[in-house]
Amino acid sequence: MSQPLVSVITPCYNGQPFLQRVLDSVKNSTYTAIEHIMIDDASIDDSVTTLRSLANDYAFQLLESDVRQGPAPARNRGVQASRGKYLLFLDCDDTIEPHFIETLVRVAEAAPEEVAPFYTPIRLQGAMERSIGGASWSIERLIDSPFMSVCSLVPREAFDRVDGFTPQLRVLEDYDLFLKLAFAGYRGQLVTDIRLHCEIRPDSYSDHFNQRGGDTVKRRTRSLILQRHRHDIERLGLGDRPRSGLISTVARETWANLTWSRTQIPHHRPEPHPIRPTPSDPTPSDPTGSPHPESSPASLNPATTTESTTTQPTKSKTPLPKYPDKLELVEALEPIEVEPIADMLVSLIPGDAKRVLEVGCGEGAMGEQFKRVAPACHYTGIALTATDARHAATKIDRVIAEPIEALPQLDHDSCDIALGSLDCIVYRLDVAASPHFEAILTQQQPWLRPEGLVLFALPNPHHWGEIIALLSGQRRPQGYTIEEAQQMGGRAGLTALDVRVLNEAGDEPPEAFATWLYDRLDDAAQAFNFDPAMFKLTARTSHHIFRLWKAPAKPRLLLVQTLLLSKMASDRVRVYQPDRLLQTIPGVRISSSVHALTLLPGRPNEDKVFIWQRAQLDGETGIAKQQRILRDNYLTVAEIDDDPRFWASHIESDFFTFRSCHCIQTSTEPLAEFLRQFNPYVKVIPNQLPELPPPRIYDDHAPVTIFFGALNREPDWQPLMAGLNRTLNDFGDRIHVRVVHDRHFYNALETPHKSFEATCTYDRYHEILRECDVALLPLNPTEFNGMKSDLKFIECAGRGVVTLVSPTVYKGSVDHGQTALMFHTPEEFEVLLHQVIENDDWRRDIAAKAYAHVRDHRLISHHYRERYDWYLEMRDRLPELNAALRDRIPQLFEGLT
Repeated sequence: MSQPLVSVITPCYNGQPFLQRVLDSVKNSTYTAIEHIMIDDASIDDSVTTLRSLANDYAFQLLESDVRQGPAPARNRGVQASRGKYLLFLDCDDTIEPHFIETLVRVAEAAPEEVAPFYTPIRLQGAMERSIGGASWSIERLIDSPFMSVCSLVPREAFDRVDGFTPQLRVLEDYDLFLKLAFAGYRGQLVTDIRLHCEIRPDSYSDHFNQRGGDTVKRRTRSLILQRHRHDIERLGLGDRPRSGLISTVARETWANLTWSRTQIPHHRPEPHPIRPTPSDPTPSDPTGSPHPESSPASLNPATTTESTTTQPTKSKTPLPKYPDKLELVEALEPIEVEPIADMLVSLIPGDAKRVLEVGCGEGAMGEQFKRVAPACHYTGIALTATDARHAATKIDRVIAEPIEALPQLDHDSCDIALGSLDCIVYRLDVAASPHFEAILTQQQPWLRPEGLVLFALPNPHHWGEIIALLSGQRRPQGYTIEEAQQMGGRAGLTALDVRVLNEAGDEPPEAFATWLYDRLDDAAQAFNFDPAMFKLTARTSHHIFRLWKAPAKPRLLLVQTLLLSKMASDRVRVYQPDRLLQTIPGVRISSSVHALTLLPGRPNEDKVFIWQRAQLDGETGIAKQQRILRDNYLTVAEIDDDPRFWASHIESDFFTFRSCHCIQTSTEPLAEFLRQFNPYVKVIPNQLPELPPPRIYDDHAPVTIFFGALNREPDWQPLMAGLNRTLNDFGDRIHVRVVHDRHFYNALETPHKSFEATCTYDRYHEILRECDVALLPLNPTEFNGMKSDLKFIECAGRGVVTLVSPTVYKGSVDHGQTALMFHTPEEFEVLLHQVIENDDWRRDIAAKAYAHVRDHRLISHHYRERYDWYLEMRDRLPELNAALRDRIPQLFEGLT
């Protein structure tokens, strides 16, 4: 049996003294199917010269950069140039043992496909001598603290699926990669038979000894990484881990019991960073700008690498010092581009809101972001400065410029806002933390319609930073307690819905303060009757996110919990993206998990829905699983968006999954019709886009780019290939073809003007699509094809791409000549392809109409309430559904009480 190829990826920046050593360690490997790719990241020492001189003695490919990019982009570049089934990221100052790769590959080849990465114990050497045995895999442990080295074996398929390293991260990029893998459903595996040998150096880029503020940079970066993954943490039911989560009723009551009585209105605490349009990724910066060799920071910092999930402060009897230097260091860091408070607030605005007011809108970034979710929403912002107003006016529908002091007297007539007309008011931190907030809230509450929402964030006065500020005499605690904020809303005529917490994981108190406080915490808790564990949780919470509404009573409660058993792209389209909007509905809780079945406890009077996403249950084990859910009074739903006969297990079990659930949700009517023979309660929930991409700006001088990307479509495209090649020959270099995944299609193209990309991530697929002009979507009229959805059409339309489609699937979705071009024969296809390439204006007119169709009809924000209403209807009909389920599978109810 041939060995699978392993691509060893080694970034280098000023690593000249270590290059021959790392090359020797790879050369001496007992595993032979290796390609070694060295990436020099614009070193200013003799690294490149040394590598060129060693090229005759060692087998490696050298990639050189003119401009320094950082370790994450360097590794990504190496991966792009590689061909291996497996990727091993080996830094230039680390070495591996001879059997290292062979052992990892042997374990990987025997492991299930959902395992990644494969990591090992570490031996630190150089400035620190120490062995780290390695911690067994746990997603909880990973969220709590980095514990793996970047020098791990990662299957390429897994790496590509999560988009590789986040290129903007300059430190902890490996920690971010491992989190992305975990949240995509992968689990790591510790391989204990071998070790990585890691060089610890005082001048390293990751600043292991904190000589240049590296600990602070890593702490803030880690906090940012976890903030960006907070939705994944919450959907896995790990909201108590270092990030954010919905506070339970018990927790809220406990927090209220811990509040400090205070009558003084808090001083204004401005937002720590200016509001900016949110980029795709954060960019933590090197605070020194000095050159340091790149190495893996996530696991090799002796201060953060442990084998336990938590780190206890060192026991010491040091008296409490003041911390002005520490506080100034934190304040001096460069602003983080992504503002998590704004991100949380915008995620709670109802997707079907028609009129939204943001008070303190800054430059309009949050409104611009929301209008991609709900383009028809009329979004008004009140800007607190003229400069903000000018910027915001380019991004949202209407801007009112008023200083914060004038807001308590600002009436609706002067703003041209009708009473009872707003669906949601969002208050930014500048406003909510000001002394004027209650007066502003009272003044503007009548502007809301009945059941309209109010969203705002407030600093937590019990955060450790506020406690330090109080004890050091710098200021009184700022912010409101949960109880105070809810009472304020009540005085303004609003009812509290829920509270979410914002925790900056890694933003821990200074060690001396933590030691001083925690040494005495248990005694203080006993003396003053409070829960020390809850106090620690409270002290980590930087802000509370409040949701209030204009209604006298609480809404109907609904829990929607999904178990995902698939790592396909459908998890986004069918679960995560709809869930994001469902959770904006008052009273709705959303939870999802991958592979592991864990039922959340219900709240009083809460309706519960459990969704099996692409599950393949069998009669032997499925009975017990379904009974466990039924016993907890859940409505059970089977979710499927493909012909289930594609999986033999469904046929072998006589479609037990669909017969054993109360009801089914699916994506198309033909698929629903097939499923009704097993269960009559079927709901069609078509696929939609989560948001509208920005409008396309076309390059008039570029060739027309044709896109084709699909799995298992050779019978569908073969009849069209002859006409396609004739067209390519006719137009020559005026056409370029981009192909994703299908190598046979690519090879059949008779043109040099083509490019190929192997199976890529979902986000990368969308990037490629947006760079194309025409997409080919052929489907033969087979039963399997007929059950597919029109998702590819709306993905193309939203990105300004004209589609050539077959009647199968698309006949009911497109308007020929208006939103797409439909062909019935290969001859028609060839004629339409010629015409759409020749006529730029016609092509772009069709693209514009298709884009408008998606904007007006095919976004999740247009449809998510229908899904919610169906869940409530099915819950109300649960006795009827239970009776029907008992008739289908009586065994499900045996032994149930």
